[in-house]
Amino acid sequence: MDEKHQIIVHAEAFSSQDHENLAPMMAGAKKNMQGIGRGEHYFEGKQLSADSNYHSYARLAFCKFEGMDAYIPDIQFRKRDERFAEQQRFKRGIHPRKSASKPPEDKTKKFTNDDFYFDKSKRAYLCPHGKVLTCNAHGHRIHHRVYNIYRARQEDCALCPLRLKCLSKLQFQRRYLVITPESQPLSLVDEMKAKIDTPQGRQIYAKRLAIVEPVFANIRIQKRLDHFTLRTKAKVDVQWRLFALVHNIGKIHQYGLAI
Repeated sequence: MDEKHQIIVHAEAFSSQDHENLAPMMAGAKKNMQGIGRGEHYFEGKQLSADSNYHSYARLAFCKFEGMDAYIPDIQFRKRDERFAEQQRFKRGIHPRKSASKPPEDKTKKFTNDDFYFDKSKRAYLCPHGKVLTCNAHGHRIHHRVYNIYRARQEDCALCPLRLKCLSKLQFQRRYLVITPESQPLSLVDEMKAKIDTPQGRQIYAKRLAIVEPVFANIRIQKRLDHFTLRTKAKVDVQWRLFALVHNIGKIHQYGLAI
């Protein structure tokens, strides 16, 4: 859908996961725009927003290759947004009027990376009990990010009095630290997180609700397509695109051919 008038630029039915559909949808949108005289590079520099189901490293790389200004948040983006803080508290059953009192101290709280001290002379980490964690993997790649991995000696952790506060599971034999090297460049995933978390990014992404969701509501409620009545992708595609065509005709009737 376009932002200005909610015209459906391309419609297609899929039975796959959403994150697999961004590339074929953009291919269809390009074809349709070229059909009305737009150039091959029409979408370069254009803003594109999609919900979290479309978020993946491959999709972000695709948007960068296409030159689009994409806003596709990860599934944790609301947890980082203070506007949803109260919503998360209600989900956990915490009433805001009861949150003023100081919560009881959690004696079982586990150590985090911040509880470990980095000794520059040894180029190793010291745990809260003073034991050394040495680096056994430099530049280890996990989900398109690079990390250095430090580990303690098994014999140090076996008899450590702080074992219960350090190891997340009793069956674990030693403590590992996964550290992001400060000098490494941000990955596309990190860049998108930073972009979405800015006030401008949140404002741009929030517009997606007003662009896309009313179109679905119109087709489902007003035009009564609450389920497909045909089978096979080819037939469902025809039915879905007919409803999209009717929706677009309604927009032309309302705004005129100038859209």
